[in-house]
Amino acid sequence: MIREIFSFRCSDNADDEIMHDEHARKLLEPYDKWFEQYNFEYTKDYVYKRRYDDNNDYMQTWYRMFMETSNEDLLILFKLRWI
Repeated sequence: MIREIFSFRCSDNADDEIMHDEHARKLLEPYDKWFEQYNFEYTKDYVYKRRYDDNNDYMQTWYRMFMETSNEDLLILFKLRWI
């Protein structure tokens, strides 16, 4: 199951990708701490996936971060805490 964690508006300039990734890393810190607290392991229990979306109606680009997991326990706890 894939769940969107957050999204933010960003530039569509490929040179800014490093700044977008750095901003996303900062936004992921609370999630990383939470996963670690409950002993979930990255790549074993969950993975992050990112995607750029262009909204042509408003000429905006969005950076979207998702969490993917097949671990039902993790998914239930995640929903209870973050959604």
